[in-house]
Amino acid sequence: MESITDWLMVIITSIYVVATILICFYNAKAAKATADQTEEIRTQFYTVNRPIITVEIVLIIPARGNRASGRTETVCPERGNHRYASLLA
Repeated sequence: MESITDWLMVIITSIYVVATILICFYNAKAAKATADQTEEIRTQFYTVNRPIITVEIVLIIPARGNRASGRTETVCPERGNHRYASLLA
């Protein structure tokens, strides 16, 4: 004795199952998007907050005598690493 209410319950249950499967599918997509976004935020944080190391080399040469050096050569990295020579006498 199948009645219309039995078939109605089958249809409602089927709709419920399909809706549950769709919710799980879209929830998995949202979780993946959240994981990707979290990884991007972590990468940006480490890029901005990474330690910046600068090196400064100080060369101290004591002067001996009262004459300047005859020829000096200076490397200027701001101008394409060209060498500029100057004569001091």
